[in-house]
Amino acid sequence: MAFRTVALLPALALAAACSSTSSSVAVEPELSPYEMAVRDGHAYTMAVMRRGAATDVVSPSEMGDLTRAHIDFTQGLADTDYLLVSGPFVGERVESSLRSLAIVDSTDARGTRERFCTDPAAEAGVLEIEAFPFVATQPLRAMPSIERASRASQESGQMTLRPYVIVDATTGPEFDGTLERVADLILLRGDCMGGSFESRTIAVLDCRTVSEAESLMAGSSPADGIRIHPWVSTVSLTGME
Repeated sequence: MAFRTVALLPALALAAACSSTSSSVAVEPELSPYEMAVRDGHAYTMAVMRRGAATDVVSPSEMGDLTRAHIDFTQGLADTDYLLVSGPFVGERVESSLRSLAIVDSTDARGTRERFCTDPAAEAGVLEIEAFPFVATQPLRAMPSIERASRASQESGQMTLRPYVIVDATTGPEFDGTLERVADLILLRGDCMGGSFESRTIAVLDCRTVSEAESLMAGSSPADGIRIHPWVSTVSLTGME
């Protein structure tokens, strides 16, 4: 801001001048961390799918039909640049209700939830959807869309699935330090700003087993509340075709 040196003026005139000057200065509102991420192109939306209440009442054949419809729905999203990352949780989970996780190239969390709620499995009540802001704290190495790569592999009959591990913990310098120690293995990393992952940092690690991830996380502070989730996606997550 430029400042002007003025000569000594009568008190009344000086007060008037100051009043006039201050009223003409536009004060920029302070941006929140998420608004800065939107400005800088690091803001996305995360969708988390959980077990729906209707899971216990649908028949096995209906569940099979809904599963196929869910896969078709996901592949339809993957045909555009909207869906960046997605994959199911597998094995023994920290939260038994967790089903799948996706990141989309949008900052409209409400619109994202509405879109995922048109998944036939969600419409049938087999899946419950939540969506919230997600800020990537490093470039997403999971692009182009792993789901798009998955579909191409399916069409060629050469789809290769492999396990990864997702870790999440309380956002803060302690967990940041832990992740820095394993930076070469991180495929995706960012901060969640809502939903059931509120104030937690999440990272996808390029390792195949929970025990391997536990070894990598050894020495972390218990206060971090680190959780480890087995997860499956395609090999294209690491840039391998």
